[in-house]
Amino acid sequence: MIPLGRARSNLAGLLLYYWLLVVVTERDRFALAAGAQSAYKDASSQNQPEESSIQVNDAKNVPAPTHYGILLDAGSSSTKSKIYRWTPPMSPKTLPVVQLLKTSRFKPALATFGNDEQGLTDYLSKILSAAKQIVPETEHSMTPISIMATAGFRFMSGPSVQSLLHLTRSVMSNSSINPFHFSETVGVAVLSGEEEGVYSWIAANYLNGFFDYKKKASESVGVLEMGGGSTQITFLPNGPLYAEEFHVTVAGRQYDLYVQSYLQFGVDGIRTKVAHYLAEMSPGLGAVGNPCMLRDDTSVLNLTEHTRLTMEGTGNPAKCEEMLTQILKPYRGNRCHPKPCAIGSVYQPELPNITFYATQAFTYAPNNLRAVGSNKVLDIDRLRQAAFHHCNRSLDEAETESNMNRQFASDDCMTALYMSVLLTTSYGFKRDTSHIKVTSKLEGQYIDWALGAMLMDISSMSGDKTQYSVTCKPKTSVAPVKDKNLAIVSTSLGLKLLILCSLLSCFYINRFR
Repeated sequence: MIPLGRARSNLAGLLLYYWLLVVVTERDRFALAAGAQSAYKDASSQNQPEESSIQVNDAKNVPAPTHYGILLDAGSSSTKSKIYRWTPPMSPKTLPVVQLLKTSRFKPALATFGNDEQGLTDYLSKILSAAKQIVPETEHSMTPISIMATAGFRFMSGPSVQSLLHLTRSVMSNSSINPFHFSETVGVAVLSGEEEGVYSWIAANYLNGFFDYKKKASESVGVLEMGGGSTQITFLPNGPLYAEEFHVTVAGRQYDLYVQSYLQFGVDGIRTKVAHYLAEMSPGLGAVGNPCMLRDDTSVLNLTEHTRLTMEGTGNPAKCEEMLTQILKPYRGNRCHPKPCAIGSVYQPELPNITFYATQAFTYAPNNLRAVGSNKVLDIDRLRQAAFHHCNRSLDEAETESNMNRQFASDDCMTALYMSVLLTTSYGFKRDTSHIKVTSKLEGQYIDWALGAMLMDISSMSGDKTQYSVTCKPKTSVAPVKDKNLAIVSTSLGLKLLILCSLLSCFYINRFR
């Protein structure tokens, strides 16, 4: 993602800034990012584009359209087309007004096309044709469009990703197919999980009004995201950070964020981890009982290319919770460095006393099990109790007693218990906390990383790009060692390891840019 900025404060800069808003010749200088993650089940893999789940926001209170931007999220089960319209800021001290105009979902996933150029061309043509019906024709050539791939692409090999991205750039660069402004350099990219967390945090705090004034850090909000492949936690900590740090600059003010993305810890990922755990506990068996599934429910999973595991629900929430705790518990002592840790040896500072918004798949099980109040505040104890009651039922009982969808009944069992353990054992929330709100919306708009990326990109059109930026910061801090003889060796080694890991982390974030 390119550095982003606002207009300079001197008189000449202000005059240039307002002139640019009128002439708008600079609109074709930026590329946008788009995306979100999938939640529960993977979609069909047939290579025929299918449009569904179209949603249009209420436009009554939206300012008259001035500019447009399009973001295509190449997710693990589909591509979401997100069309925004926005009006410039009223002054250099304020932010643009950004509104999501329309979201459309197209199946299957972009990744399923591989080297099928004709199939990919037909697929993208359908998406672009739908967008052309929304964006006025006079704005087509000035409307930026980009494609951002999320969790699904992170499981692919490097060469496969590069090949597919190259093919996608080729199709999108064809003006007879794509009438919108597309940048070959940054128009297609793979978004890291950490970047998703950063831009979701920007979106939530933009909607919360945090950037409107120079508010205190305690007035910011944190974000918890759960998709199919990964889960993210992002917040502004109270003290210094020793790892997982991102520098975010908005309107010239820097925020040092803690961001952590756990790949394979989304709702689909944790289901796979549980299956592997059960297989390890019962080596050589092709069928095992799964305590995280309702009685009479069955599931088949391919553990490897040649190994399949059949799981039969036993409905034992206590055993399920115990197993999830083993998977999610933080390391202690020398295995945790720097301290404290969240999942395993992953560093996480203490949680600040702020509100967190739990979005996406975090909202499904709590709402289905009625563990959320009218104010959207999550009651973790209530969620756990509801999960224990639900997990003890058979599939038929869940359907007849609660009118639950048989396809997702066991998912609600596992996800509810997973959330309870993740939030308390790993992240460190107290069971009686009232600081977690379960909702994907704030002020009527979705808390979506695409909104945060859009906001940062269009703000950069105002002038000084150093006023808006997102950078990953390698950390070199190590904890002190009491033994003087050991200190020299361990500090040197620790510094080298931390620098190497941090550089690799930042490299991964930008390797497909």
